[in-house]
Amino acid sequence: MRSLTVLLAEHEPIISMEIRQILEDQGHQVIQVPALNDLKDACVQYHPSLAILNFKPKENGDGMSIAQYLKERFLLPVMFITGALPEEIASAKYYNPGLNILYKPFSPSQLRRCVNALSLLIA
Repeated sequence: MRSLTVLLAEHEPIISMEIRQILEDQGHQVIQVPALNDLKDACVQYHPSLAILNFKPKENGDGMSIAQYLKERFLLPVMFITGALPEEIASAKYYNPGLNILYKPFSPSQLRRCVNALSLLIA
C-alpha cells in the first residue's frame, strides 16, 4: 500500500489523536485542520490524497456539503467518521448510498481497512 497525505478534520481531540496515530503508524502523512474554514487552504498547500471529516462538524456547518465542495473543487475522496445515526445521514443533503462512513466507536483495524479500500480508488 502506498503512503497517502490525509486531511483530517475531527473536532474531538482524543479521536483526532487516535486517528492520526493509526494513520501515521501505517506510513501516511496526516494534516490536521483546526477549523472547517482551514480546509481549502490545507488542500491548496498540501494536495491531500484523502479527506476524513466529521459528519457533524463542531462549527455551524454541514459535513455533507463540505464533502461535496472538496469533491467538486479538489477531486478529493472523502470518508466520514461519525457518531450520528444512519437515519440522520440518510436524510442529509447530498446523501448518496455510496458514501464512505465509519461509525463511532470504531476500532483501529476498521479505520485501516476503510483507508486501505479508499486508497485503491485514488489514482
